[in-house]
Amino acid sequence: FPSHDRKVEFLNLVVSRIKNAYGSRVSFVMAGGTTSQTKRSGWELCAPPLNATTNYPAFARWLLSQSWDLALAPLIDTEFNKGKSAIKLMDYSALGVPIIASSHSEYEKEFAASPGVSFLPNDAESWVQKITFLIENEKERIFQGSQNRQNFDKNLTLEKAEKIGKRCFNPFLIRSFPVKKS
Repeated sequence: FPSHDRKVEFLNLVVSRIKNAYGSRVSFVMAGGTTSQTKRSGWELCAPPLNATTNYPAFARWLLSQSWDLALAPLIDTEFNKGKSAIKLMDYSALGVPIIASSHSEYEKEFAASPGVSFLPNDAESWVQKITFLIENEKERIFQGSQNRQNFDKNLTLEKAEKIGKRCFNPFLIRSFPVKKS
């Protein structure tokens, strides 16, 4: 998928800068899939069990059983992506983590009121700054994640999921480890 490759290319710019700053203390994970680009760029593959690759409820249970700190939802401006729904943000909200997402009309329409979602332009500097802020500020990271989970529990029903759209899920997530303050 050309638009997926472009998302990975964009995120690789971000990943390299964060990895340079934090080294092995931060892991970038593509859950459930990988490409040659992600393998070359320091991403980790976190493959779900076989039964979770064809069964969404099993995949969701597996995803929830993992330990994540941030979720990334880049969306490159292409004709194909103009029709994208915000279902990925709904899935990420269930994880109870902060979400960094591309400014996109459908994303913003559904999640503008959620304080745990940051909508950013697709420039690497903005994403690096936001990820760095959330890595360095654990209390804010926890607060934003809890806001997303509360929004999910209160507002995001199966009926809403049907309205948001069909699922196309290939998550980009971050695991961070405690940053030692100097």
